[in-house]
Amino acid sequence: MSKIIRKATVLDVEVISKIHASSWKTAYQGIVPQSYLDELKDDFWVATFQNWLSNHTLTVQLMYEKELPVGCIAYGKARDDKYSAWGEIISIYVLPNYLRKGYGKKMLELALLDMNTSSYQKCYLWVLKENWLARNFYEKNGFQATNDQCTIKIKEKKLTEIRYIQRL
Repeated sequence: MSKIIRKATVLDVEVISKIHASSWKTAYQGIVPQSYLDELKDDFWVATFQNWLSNHTLTVQLMYEKELPVGCIAYGKARDDKYSAWGEIISIYVLPNYLRKGYGKKMLELALLDMNTSSYQKCYLWVLKENWLARNFYEKNGFQATNDQCTIKIKEKKLTEIRYIQRL
């Protein structure tokens, strides 16, 4: 089979980080300051994912087309104490050249099934308010926007994230 999903290990952190960086540079054009995207290095998330995977804080699944890693999803126990009995999807990214092939949907389905098996009844994720492509993707896959918002700052630009939830 030419398309597989497998659980990532600490040995995969460079690949995971590179998928994130490549995806950010495309997905967040016009949303995140361009200077930030231009300066974003492929290894930006290496230490973060090394910590998360070493400590079993998150599960990361990698999507492959043939032998090429083309996407990843990170999820686990909610980081927000208010939702401590929930699961959380931290990130889901597919390399720009592999978008619209159903890879994101497959990874999302796997993560939701895995969280359900882990006894989570609901999960949430955060998405940038201006990221309409992602918002449409999540809504088509059963997530609903809530009134919960948080603000992050990247290069002095304030960005609003919206919490989406789904019952598992």
